[in-house]
Amino acid sequence: MNKLTLILFLITTNTIASETFTFGDITLKGSGCKRGTAQVIKSPDQQVVSILFDEYSVEVPNLSGENDNDKRDMDNPSPRSRFNEKLDHKTCNIILNSNLSSEEKVTHIELTMDFRGFTQVEEGAMAQFKGRLMNWNGPGRSRKNPKQVFANKIWKAGQDDDWALTKTVKIPVNGPCSKRGDRKFKVIIHTTLSARLLGRRPLETAFALAAMDSGDFTGTLKMKIKTAKCRTNNFSSGRRYVPSRRQYVPSRRRYYGRRYGSRRKH
Repeated sequence: MNKLTLILFLITTNTIASETFTFGDITLKGSGCKRGTAQVIKSPDQQVVSILFDEYSVEVPNLSGENDNDKRDMDNPSPRSRFNEKLDHKTCNIILNSNLSSEEKVTHIELTMDFRGFTQVEEGAMAQFKGRLMNWNGPGRSRKNPKQVFANKIWKAGQDDDWALTKTVKIPVNGPCSKRGDRKFKVIIHTTLSARLLGRRPLETAFALAAMDSGDFTGTLKMKIKTAKCRTNNFSSGRRYVPSRRQYVPSRRRYYGRRYGSRRKH
């Protein structure tokens, strides 16, 4: 089976600096992207990352046990056995580490997706794909956990066709300014693909399959991190603030005169 280019990360900046934004380590975790089934490829300039998936698909009745059924998350609040025949729940957590330029901040994250695949769902079953921006960490120990859903597609009974999911979302960040020794920016994206049998129907009477790993289909997710240069001033540059000589300073006589009252000569 040919590998599918499911996710492509692209970085663009609003300013040109001597130090450019670059991606660092990229980590994939989950049964949907376990070791040997996904490949991370970076461009020579470290600004584009392509992730190729080979086995991101689910099917019920579940007979393999190669899933994350037993792990609790927002999309699987009631964990079950990995060998539960009525549920096949797979995840892929994408952890992106990157480096900002000095005196630069992230303004927002833009996600553009173009997922394609094949799904077959019979009566008494359903399938679902969902993607979330879980959290980001930036300079100065800044952190936010938006858990924002950027993709959610549900397949119900009677669907037997190719599918596509195209969408663009912008998530505001407005992070703090980076400094020379504090320029790390980390993003965690959580995706799930699941299929389940509904009710108490016999296993042999229902079926569901959702796949994004067919060689005939492609899927792309582009992530753009928009940045802006920070304004510098006397305080941020480390210079000591010294008031101007023309700045008005009350005289000692006038200051104590107001506080205790002036003495009059008799």
